[in-house]
Amino acid sequence: ISGISGFSFEIVENLPATGSTSKVYLKLKSPSETGDNIYTEYIFVNNKWEVIGDTSVSLDFLTNTEIG
Repeated sequence: ISGISGFSFEIVENLPATGSTSKVYLKLKSPSETGDNIYTEYIFVNNKWEVIGDTSVSLDFLTNTEIG
């Protein structure tokens, strides 16, 4: 990963057998699962797929006490 200078993104219906190490693959989650257009983010590293997150946004606000 240290040799990667940037990432590109690709929306896919299904993950390919192998992937590019400089690409983040976005696969649509089931609308019944989320109710929105939310994608799971994958990278291909060490010859396998890894989930790195999703495109959902959380707007939970912190109080001054929680911030510290």
